[in-house]
Amino acid sequence: MEKNPLLVIESMYGGFHRVEKKIADCILSNSSLIIKNNVKMISSHVNVSESSIIRFCQLLGYRGFSDFKVALAHHSKKLDDEFFQIESLDSAEAITKATLLNNMNALKNTLDFINYDELEKAAKLIAQSKKVFIAGSGNSGFMVKMFYSRILTTGLNLVYATDSYAMKQMQFLLDEETVIIGISQSGKTAELIELFETASQKSVPTIALTASTNNKLTSLANIQLVTALSNSNYIRNYYASEVVVKSILDSLATYINILLDIESIDQLNTIAQDIFLEAMAVMKNK
Repeated sequence: MEKNPLLVIESMYGGFHRVEKKIADCILSNSSLIIKNNVKMISSHVNVSESSIIRFCQLLGYRGFSDFKVALAHHSKKLDDEFFQIESLDSAEAITKATLLNNMNALKNTLDFINYDELEKAAKLIAQSKKVFIAGSGNSGFMVKMFYSRILTTGLNLVYATDSYAMKQMQFLLDEETVIIGISQSGKTAELIELFETASQKSVPTIALTASTNNKLTSLANIQLVTALSNSNYIRNYYASEVVVKSILDSLATYINILLDIESIDQLNTIAQDIFLEAMAVMKNK
């Protein structure tokens, strides 16, 4: 299925330069204007050159403006139509409904946007790897720990890092048996980018989970898991992003367990018991 061009623009927005942002803002705020007019009129309205608009459409993956218009007409519903503005609500019921609906819409958009082939590649790569490094800081650090706990009972050799010092240490432990999973909504986390750059130099495969396709981290990653979240409303997406990222990681963890034939509660309990006994043995030897 062809991706919604509005979601594509949202996911790339953070990496646009000034002219590209002007064009993107026009499209996101008034998609019907784009659908109903030619490139010359849009050029005059946005006050940019026609060639800039055509290049922008090509940047999104379309042959040109006409090709983009066809896709936009097919997905003409504005992204924010289904959102309540939390700032304008004043009751517990209204705020709760708005929050839940916003989260549901973020999940729905990601359902249409996520690349399932990339998710399958990520699961298979993790399941086959000897060592799995999981890294992310700030709010993403909580997701790192959650994913670590989800796949801990698989028996995979797991290491996680949620601060710059731990990510620096990871750089020295990279080898051909390692895979790295980096979690960063913006894709601009400096220490994570540095880790991915080192991994690239050592030919270590990397998986990036972000909310943007147009950033340094995704450009370095071998596998890109990109969610569909707008950059236009920080308050709304601050909470929705956690719901979406957690859901993607839950899906990934479930698939990894299936690939490793860990499908029953009994199997999970047995592996958990083995991990506990091994930890106890290590403690006794200290």
